[in-house]
Amino acid sequence: MKIEVHGHAVPVTDELRAKIDKRFAKIAKQVPEETTLRIDVREKDASHGPAEFVVEAAVHLKGTDLRATDHSREVEHAVHLVSDELAKQVKRHQEKRRDHRAVRKATGRVSGDTAPA
Repeated sequence: MKIEVHGHAVPVTDELRAKIDKRFAKIAKQVPEETTLRIDVREKDASHGPAEFVVEAAVHLKGTDLRATDHSREVEHAVHLVSDELAKQVKRHQEKRRDHRAVRKATGRVSGDTAPA
């Protein structure tokens, strides 16, 4: 899986990139090799309190986009929260696809059929 990290007014250091790679390794094992994960890191406006980092992650999987957004005072914690949320979504998506294939196989339907065989 290719991971693109974009920092909006936030420097993306090698240390941050390494932590992101480590956190999203679990997701990389569940998706095809050519999948691209885009992570955007930005700092939230601090006019009404302490500054927070917002991390958004998006992955495109076989006809669907999965997105997760979270925020925290520390960028590493926000990355941790987003990775957990996206991992749940990927797992749910994979289970749905697996269940759908099992139903199609059980009914004898193949791609393009409109009626059961």
